[in-house]
Amino acid sequence: RLSKEARDLYIKAAHAAENDKNDSLALLAHYQAAVLWHDLDSLDLAKFHYLKSVDLKKSLVALSDTIIFKPLMFAGGIYYSQNQFDSALYYYKKAEKISDESPKPVADVQRLYNRLGAMYYETGDYYKAITYFEKAVDLLPANSPYFKQLSVYYKNNIASSLLKLEEYERAEQQYKELLETDQNSNEIFLNLGSIKLNEGEPIEAISWFKKVNYDDKKNILLYNKTGKAWLDAGNIDSAEKYFDLAVRENSKWNGEGKNIYHGLTCLYRGEKERESNNIEEAIRWYQKAIQQFSPDFSETDVDKNPVSYNGSFSYINLFNALSLKADAFESLYLQSLKIEDLETSLNTWRSAFQLASYVEDTYDSDESRLFLNKVKYTVHNKPISVCLNLYRRTEKIKYLEEAWIFDQENKASVLASNLRTNVLRDQAQPENELLQKLTRLKKEITRLTLKAQQLNDTAQLRTTNTDIRNLEIELEKLKEKIDPNTELAIK
Repeated sequence: RLSKEARDLYIKAAHAAENDKNDSLALLAHYQAAVLWHDLDSLDLAKFHYLKSVDLKKSLVALSDTIIFKPLMFAGGIYYSQNQFDSALYYYKKAEKISDESPKPVADVQRLYNRLGAMYYETGDYYKAITYFEKAVDLLPANSPYFKQLSVYYKNNIASSLLKLEEYERAEQQYKELLETDQNSNEIFLNLGSIKLNEGEPIEAISWFKKVNYDDKKNILLYNKTGKAWLDAGNIDSAEKYFDLAVRENSKWNGEGKNIYHGLTCLYRGEKERESNNIEEAIRWYQKAIQQFSPDFSETDVDKNPVSYNGSFSYINLFNALSLKADAFESLYLQSLKIEDLETSLNTWRSAFQLASYVEDTYDSDESRLFLNKVKYTVHNKPISVCLNLYRRTEKIKYLEEAWIFDQENKASVLASNLRTNVLRDQAQPENELLQKLTRLKKEITRLTLKAQQLNDTAQLRTTNTDIRNLEIELEKLKEKIDPNTELAIK
């Protein structure tokens, strides 16, 4: 009640000051009214008054720009909460410019840097995110009553970004420092175990996983990772035990709904069968994993693969499942010598590389670039090898031609990556407005896709998928307006 009364008085004061041409008093009154609207969760009205105070500053040349730092930051925060990322970034950047030009640190600037870091993290720009999170840590006042809490929060954001970039050594160091704070211990233990698992040290990974104690659906991920660690350590029985636990937890929390966690269980079980040389059984598990990772794909026939991609899905896990299935069919061919098995291997590789092309065309993030580099430099020769084997068996020239196409597409992709920097450098020019829009669309699709992977609510997921598909349609229309050679350079 008192907040509402104060708010109404500030609004009256703002109007009176504007009538008296007292812009400095009006600015202050609008800002205070905005803060109170904000506290009362009336975001649009809060935003109106924040921006009104920003607008009034234009006539107050003698006042320092730092007076509108907080209105800009809070207005950006409201746009951010309303999923208007372009507008949020616009006001955050104006606030950052004020901070950069101020001769002394602006109060609460660390909050701005953390918010910018969070924005870049959500769009998959992890290197930029780290830069801003580190700034937030450096500028956090040691005498702040929230110093310890915020310091842990910012440093955890840094560690999460490093983990996404697969910079495991730095991430491990950061997490071990955070352990000393006795906060978020479960997540830290899990991440330290994940790092060791990715570094090929499964026994040490298991020692970290044993420290984790969840009582929610995160147990599915924990059991998956523990089972994978036992599998990598060569203990098949223990691996199967934890995969069974993961299935049980998934049934408890997710029912029959498709999800990434269950997809990982299927994928790891496929690897387990492959280790035991049960290739056909491994293929069946890989097919189940592909179904889990692909919301619109439900084919149980192991000869079938996704033929198109759109909406939200875990493209890295899906590519891994397709690659493992293609490899498994090639291994099956070496046992059976049936040409059909080799052809199915090639068909699966086609689907996998179609997915890689989709990622290259649609996403713009550090994660997608890291993924594409792995594809280009680690697995691109595998479908070529299958094509050559098919040619030797059949002497059909079409397989040589396809091998050549796989190779040329990879070279074109590398060329596009090398040209990207030059194109992006020119995007600041007004005449490249279309390219700027294309980049924004890709980043928004990336952000929504990453967001969708964290959603559990079916209605929210359906809405997010619709938003992604609409953006993909807009992206395709925009590409038609851009010179094909230019588009190649910014894939």
